[in-house]
Amino acid sequence: MVGAAAWPLAVSAQHKPVIGFLNIGAPEMFGVLSATAVFVFAAHLDRVEGGPTLLKKSLIAAAVAAPAIAVTAFAQQSGIKRTPLQTVDFPAGYNVVTAIAEVPPGYCTGRHTHPGVESTYVMEGAILVKIEGQPDKVFKAGESFQVPANAPHDGCTVPGAMFKVLGTYIVEKGKPLASPAP
Repeated sequence: MVGAAAWPLAVSAQHKPVIGFLNIGAPEMFGVLSATAVFVFAAHLDRVEGGPTLLKKSLIAAAVAAPAIAVTAFAQQSGIKRTPLQTVDFPAGYNVVTAIAEVPPGYCTGRHTHPGVESTYVMEGAILVKIEGQPDKVFKAGESFQVPANAPHDGCTVPGAMFKVLGTYIVEKGKPLASPAP
């Protein structure tokens, strides 16, 4: 996985790792986000320093940190530059994530969905937005658009141009910021 981060869970020096890793990353081919906690051999928690308490704390920390880390873990594919700006825990049960995406001429972001609303402002250039069930539309610098929750969509450059956008996403805590769409 490109841009993946993995942290080994605390394991006693006299024991082999029995839980595995907390992996947060992005599938290379889509350049979109997923957060997955992988715990192997959880039945052997008694052999890990901290045991069940450590597991609970690790899961809570992962749930809180995943959106911020996941934005950072966006795969830098095809010259697309993504810059995470901030993640705010608000309103209750949700995260508000803001990021800038810069896409060079001839590329698309890849068809994907978000589990919450996306609101985007075009900072530079022009973007062709393709939202399932709606006609394709071009937005230019100074314009904005919204994508409904769970709507499959894609953002492409217009011929010979690039685009730079500021995206704001309102996502339910514990859900990935984006997922690939067929």
